[in-house]
Amino acid sequence: MSDQQVVCWAIDPGHTRLKLAAFSAEASPEDEPLCSGAWSWDALAQQPAPWKTWPEPSNIYTLDRTGARVRLGALEWPCEITCIGPEATAHLHCDYTEGSPGMDRWANMAACHAQSPEGANIIIDAGTCTTIDLRVGSRFLGGAILPGLQMRAQAMASDTDTLPALDFTSAMRPHFPGRSTKESLAAGVVCGAVAECAGLARQLLEKSPDARIIVTGGCAQYFDSVDGLMTFADSLLTLKGVSALAAHLSDASH
Repeated sequence: MSDQQVVCWAIDPGHTRLKLAAFSAEASPEDEPLCSGAWSWDALAQQPAPWKTWPEPSNIYTLDRTGARVRLGALEWPCEITCIGPEATAHLHCDYTEGSPGMDRWANMAACHAQSPEGANIIIDAGTCTTIDLRVGSRFLGGAILPGLQMRAQAMASDTDTLPALDFTSAMRPHFPGRSTKESLAAGVVCGAVAECAGLARQLLEKSPDARIIVTGGCAQYFDSVDGLMTFADSLLTLKGVSALAAHLSDASH
């Protein structure tokens, strides 16, 4: 790596994990990052800078999310962090009639738009919540927000007296029909969520038949086949979107 190479870091401060990637400033939208990682907030409390050996950044960008600034401020960073908010989405358009999508949904759209400006995508982001959105060209046409896998499992465990808690942070593969209470819970959570997304994806495909389905998020592995629909996985989609939004923000300021 050249000493003169300009590197920018992109942060996605999620509810349970911090995701980080380092991108070359000269990278194209299709390029993978120079390095990337993800850590739970609990792990970062014990080791506040696991990225010390990464290439030195000229800038660090993060999505502007509620509560994220305090958490990020408790960690060790090589330079000041710039928060990316709605002002970075001026080149994109949203069909919302009220409010605005969260910055993670904007970032996913920005990544897809940067890679294929005239294309269309159905974006499934399986994180704390699961979102499924449609973008066509530079337009965000809207979507749906569903409970995430862990949230579904926690609701059943906390709202009943006998059902056990499940952990979807590990790669649990459900068996359907379930042959035990635990298997039945896992099948209900995962198969139910995948079936919901498949039904919604088919409705969105009626609006945009050529849309490419892309899956991302911490639980993306459970959505690698959405009821026979062809899907493409990109675990770094949101971070690529942070990089794309940062590049647009930088271009707009010059």
